[in-house]
Amino acid sequence: LTPRRGERAIDIPAGRGELLCRLAERGVHGTGVDISPWVVRDAAERAAERGVSIDLVLGDGKAFPSEPAWDLATSLGGSWIWNGTAGTLRALAGLLAEGGRAAMGDVVLREGPVDLDGSGIPLTRAALEEQATAAGLTVLDWVESADDDWRAYVESGVGFARSWGDDPAFTARAVAFAEEAVREFEAEVASFEWLVVVLGRQAETR
Repeated sequence: LTPRRGERAIDIPAGRGELLCRLAERGVHGTGVDISPWVVRDAAERAAERGVSIDLVLGDGKAFPSEPAWDLATSLGGSWIWNGTAGTLRALAGLLAEGGRAAMGDVVLREGPVDLDGSGIPLTRAALEEQATAAGLTVLDWVESADDDWRAYVESGVGFARSWGDDPAFTARAVAFAEEAVREFEAEVASFEWLVVVLGRQAETR
């Protein structure tokens, strides 16, 4: 993404704020949107601990105003917000100022059938690049996650879920969901990969 001091970044969903904190440490002014009050709270605490300033918005990322005013727009693991990768790519493109860059992180098929109907089934890289082009974006780079790092991330969700809220019933459901995600990962990791695609906004034709 080559973030530059003074640039403006939007991250949807913001999660626990790690990306925004790293950008802030490079002098980028970041705004994060997330629908979960627990992760927004954690993101604010993380920023305070790191001594950086980030703006956090509690709300639905899909409803966040789409204005082409951001130098950087990111969505890591958030394609569910826009009903799949095609919608996510269009949303990111709509947020970018001229010359802006974007990053989308998602699960991609190592090989196999392709879904272009928006149902959310993971795509191959080639199909994802087609969707990016259709959204007015150019693929600049692919950043692959090592399977061990991906596994550690999925497993960390169990501990995080245990810290959610004060409602034992809700916490139990969150933990069960996170544990199911770990089981699904182990069953499917041979067929899928987690990667981040770095994108640039295509120049407008006058």
